Amino acid sequence: MATKAELEAELADLRKQLDESRTTAARSEDAETSSTEANTGAPSSEDSQPWEDNLSDLLEELDQIPHKNALLLGLGIFAVGFLLGRSK
Repeated sequence: MATKAELEAELADLRKQLDESRTTAARSEDAETSSTEANTGAPSSEDSQPWEDNLSDLLEELDQIPHKNALLLGLGIFAVGFLLGRSK
């Protein structure tokens, strides 16, 4: 069985290790924060490229709806007209 002095020494060692791990965690958090702040500048043209690609894809799909899904488009227009007519 361990003595009180041995347990206190082990407890002091564990507390020291805990403090060291907290210190290193805080340092790494600070380093991540500073690197994130450096990357949050004005958006570059590379950042806006995916938005432009998505917008152009969406516009192409909207342009193709009347050709691919004519019946669905007609039913949608009818439903919108019916709802607008009933709202008055």
